[in-house]
Amino acid sequence: MKIPRRTGWFVLGLFAAVGGAGCQQPALLRLELQHTFQADGGPIMAAAFSPDGAALATAGETGDLRVLDLPARSVRWRAEPSDHWVGTLAFSPDGRRLACLGRDLTMHDAANGEELLRVRGVGPHGFAWSRDGTRFAYAIGVSLRMCEGERTMQVASFEYPLNAVSFADDGALVLGDNVGRVWRVPPQGDKPELRFDHRRGADDMVRSIAVVCAGGEVFDLPSRGALRRGDKTFAAPGASFTFAVTPDGSTFALGGEKRTVRWWREQGAQWDDFAVAGSVAALALHPNGRTLFVSTYTGQQALYERGREPVAVPSHPSRVQEVCISPDGTVLAIKGQKWTLQPLDGRAPRALPEALAIDAGRKGSELLVQLADRVVVLDAGRDVELASVPAPQPYQKQNAAGPGDMLLVEGELRDLKTHAVTKLPREVLLCSFCDVAKARDGSWAVAGVAGIEGDFGGLVLCDASGGQMRVVDDGPVYTVAFSHDGTRLYYGCGDGISVGMGPPMHFLRVRDTKTLKLLHEVRVPVTDWRFLDERRALVCDGNALQVWDVERLAAMYTVPLDGPCYGFLLTADCTTLVLTRQREVRVYRLRP
Repeated sequence: MKIPRRTGWFVLGLFAAVGGAGCQQPALLRLELQHTFQADGGPIMAAAFSPDGAALATAGETGDLRVLDLPARSVRWRAEPSDHWVGTLAFSPDGRRLACLGRDLTMHDAANGEELLRVRGVGPHGFAWSRDGTRFAYAIGVSLRMCEGERTMQVASFEYPLNAVSFADDGALVLGDNVGRVWRVPPQGDKPELRFDHRRGADDMVRSIAVVCAGGEVFDLPSRGALRRGDKTFAAPGASFTFAVTPDGSTFALGGEKRTVRWWREQGAQWDDFAVAGSVAALALHPNGRTLFVSTYTGQQALYERGREPVAVPSHPSRVQEVCISPDGTVLAIKGQKWTLQPLDGRAPRALPEALAIDAGRKGSELLVQLADRVVVLDAGRDVELASVPAPQPYQKQNAAGPGDMLLVEGELRDLKTHAVTKLPREVLLCSFCDVAKARDGSWAVAGVAGIEGDFGGLVLCDASGGQMRVVDDGPVYTVAFSHDGTRLYYGCGDGISVGMGPPMHFLRVRDTKTLKLLHEVRVPVTDWRFLDERRALVCDGNALQVWDVERLAAMYTVPLDGPCYGFLLTADCTTLVLTRQREVRVYRLRP
């Protein structure tokens, strides 16, 4: 876990309407940035050696890019050219430029990372340099384009999108599309010629993974089937995801779902298989053919040489998948490839590789940690296991802490002291819970979703002991909270998905806690709702963070952020705010 620390302030002006006209002076709420965290262990999705072999470029699943100097593996520079995983990296023949395809095509100075060019909407596959480096070609959907100096031209158009592009020695372009066909476009830009079709029938699902011209031969790898080198075929160990070949074509390798890399040498006359830690995400061959870079989807990557132990390459940041904070705001849990506990008092982070899910506990620094066969109540501040309950089906995330000693574990309410077990009503089958709310009188509400696509769900309300249950069958419910006086229940929900009936609608609804009568409804997608006080709430609509007037059910102010907000957490005392982004987690201190 990388732990860069940054501090800063956001000052929010919150306008409260008075009597329907006019407004008071803005009340100021300050957000003090305390920490910024990134989750390590993300897979490298693309890699390329420089032509002289002195550098290795790698790009991760969050769209970040870096160049390592070899053999020291020190970082020459870093950049974040994409908000999408990168599928292709390619050095120019002179090694001075580096092309990167994520959501866009970007061109970088290989010495310092300076962005020299950006073409929108290109990628993540389909790019090639000409042999002399004066031109490059790229695919943008079904169109093939070529850039030479300041001039860009469309070379050809196809029926299906292109996945692979390569220049042949004579200047022709060889291409592969996403239905498994291989094409050749002559140097003069004449009509494309179909060279090979991997489909066994019109409905066959196959696509081109790689088409590369090297050593005077065309290497052609489909998503299913054998690797072709000219007229020769080479068996692949299962479905293939990635391919690498040296410029002279004498050494080549492929990898895929079987956790196996097959590495050929001497023009394919000899080959070796070796096992890796997961399905292969990226390969790159050193120009000398003796060193192979391998990355897996499990986030492990290394440099391999025959007869030597692999040399690890530092991981890239992982996409932030889940975040949880203890009730007192002292311990943060972040899931990238694996879960890591990060104390916010500066102590060292602790990895929890066996954890399948983590949720907030009942009080203090408690967390609920789901293992393969049980759920542990962990005092994360002291690293002490307080209690545990069996959980024989750990593939469902259905754990939450209620008031007192109540836990929700796999659709059952369990009292840790009396060991009483009560099943949730079957009227609302919560395949996975999304949120839990607790009222001051001890009652609580469980919100969740059900169905294969999360198109059903609802709310279950119960008292502090898990009794007196009532059900609101209102479609999937994503967030729920009691008003400060406990008389109203606020929640964001959807109306479900009906095939052929158009996109689902999303609502913010307010109900009377005792009668469950619907009091208010606003058509707006709300994924997170948390009260700041009796009048205000922090709201996320899946993109922006806003402050709402809870009586008028209207946004008062949008929090100025430098990017989208994918979700947030707020501690019960409204002092700590956690914002989740694709690449990072930010922890703020709220000041009145």
